[in-house]
Amino acid sequence: MKNAGLLFLLSFLVVLTSCNNQTITNYNNTIVAAHEELLKINQDFSSQYEVFIGKPKSKAQFQKLIAEAKTKIAEAKKPVEALIPINDEGMRDKVLEMFLACNNTMYVFNLKSDMITNPAKKEEALMLFLTEFQKLKTLDDEIREIQITYAQNNNSQLR
Repeated sequence: MKNAGLLFLLSFLVVLTSCNNQTITNYNNTIVAAHEELLKINQDFSSQYEVFIGKPKSKAQFQKLIAEAKTKIAEAKKPVEALIPINDEGMRDKVLEMFLACNNTMYVFNLKSDMITNPAKKEEALMLFLTEFQKLKTLDDEIREIQITYAQNNNSQLR
């Protein structure tokens, strides 16, 4: 009888540990996938914005590009928001901060679309893009540092 109880308890603990490891793996995969998707959205936007600089007739198209990017950002953010926070060295919060920063960047670009598409303000527009993208690069670097710390603290592999 005692052996059956111990066997059941051991089986239960193995299943519980396995489920917990799978949950942590899913958590990590969700954050990594969302971060990668955000980088892809920014890369896609970055590869297209230059054609609008200094071209007043392209303002509507530029604003459409911004709206599309904001929609993609909002969709990519949802899985991370749905996660229940765990002790992840602040990675989830930093990724959410980067999503917010990207959204704010798109807001700034939309707000300054007249300046960006003004031929007389090309240099100012380029400086605006460089400044905003540098903020995102800084957050990306911070996320990568957190990922390294998290992986070291949890004997995990970097992705």
